[in-house]
Amino acid sequence: MEKAIEQLEKRITYLRNEIRDNKEDSIRFADQDWIKRCHTTIQKHKKEIRELEEAIKYLKEKE
Repeated sequence: MEKAIEQLEKRITYLRNEIRDNKEDSIRFADQDWIKRCHTTIQKHKKEIRELEEAIKYLKEKE
């Protein structure tokens, strides 16, 4: 169970880094299509992070 939580936390860290990179890219490239693509990716990652945090919370309660 601890290994599963660790893997989920690693995924969250990865997604947060991707969000940061997408924010930087949307600033660097002022193309509207690129900004929209970055924003969409950020929203998907934020949703996945929320789901992973819920999964971690659930697993910790089960312990």
